[in-house]
Amino acid sequence: MSEELLSPSTYHVLAFVYIVLAIAAIFFNSIVLLTFIMDRSLVLPANVLIISIATSDWLMGVMINPLGAAANASESAWFTDTTCTFYAFVSTFLGLGTMLHHAAYALDRYFVLSRPMESQHSMGRMVTVVLILWGFSLMWSLFPLFGWSAYVPEAGRIACSLRWQSAKQGDTFFVICLFAFFYIIPLGVILVSYTLMFVNVRYMTKNAQKIWGVNAAATLETIKAAWKMAKIGLLMFIGFFAAWTPYAVVSFYAAFLSTDFSLITAAFPAMFAKTSNIYNPVIYFFAYKNFRESLLKLWRRYRNRNTVMPLGQSSNAAFVISSATRSRQRHDSTSVEEFSL
Repeated sequence: MSEELLSPSTYHVLAFVYIVLAIAAIFFNSIVLLTFIMDRSLVLPANVLIISIATSDWLMGVMINPLGAAANASESAWFTDTTCTFYAFVSTFLGLGTMLHHAAYALDRYFVLSRPMESQHSMGRMVTVVLILWGFSLMWSLFPLFGWSAYVPEAGRIACSLRWQSAKQGDTFFVICLFAFFYIIPLGVILVSYTLMFVNVRYMTKNAQKIWGVNAAATLETIKAAWKMAKIGLLMFIGFFAAWTPYAVVSFYAAFLSTDFSLITAAFPAMFAKTSNIYNPVIYFFAYKNFRESLLKLWRRYRNRNTVMPLGQSSNAAFVISSATRSRQRHDSTSVEEFSL
């Protein structure tokens, strides 16, 4: 990569973009995590992967985007060897882990739809899956710290990442392994899983009466709810894939073909990839009915808690308000089967 620097105004624009991304990622993902924390009925085994992804997005907003903003505001002066390595290591660790989570979620949704009786997960089992995914990502993120490849500044020193281009065969093999384990294989798992889900749902819907007889209607409702969750997972993946693919293409091009591209061409994919941290919370709110209802319930609870009763208001009126609030909360605490099966 070229050591040529960008103009001061360009660095300041990038710093502003980093600040916006940090605020958005922290705000939206905090809402998601607080909703899960406050409404324990949503903390189901099938949602453990979603909570883990939201945590990763939140950490990216807290730890990486502010550092990127500070580094670009100082025109890359903040990217010392230590801060550069920290930025690259955490970004790599969280990015690799999130990609594996999307593949695991797609596979999990496939088994829920195609083999519902064999895919009943316990909370402990799903937590174990999450720990394995993060452990595998951590292992590969640590290798550059111990000499297999390295973490270095990117073009223009707007960010830091892996050393994509190297004359060492070992470094080239490391890049190939990363693309295989964290891009090609997960992408294949995701595409195959969602394709098979679509085919199975069409088949089961078309032949519902033959397969389940009088129970066809109830079973179709269950399939519909599970398929809805699968489609939301697909939307999450599309957002992540769209954000990171330009960066993956540029990195692959730099590693194996050429580095003959402008600094802006190299800088844009790295910045665009950071937008993946704010896609998922938006998808949660607009697509998950029960998540949306739970969030609104928490908002009403907060608003009622901070409502000051006017002087002279009768105790009977207060009792009516309290009863209505409890009734509404009971109504909002209905089954979350549609949210996750």
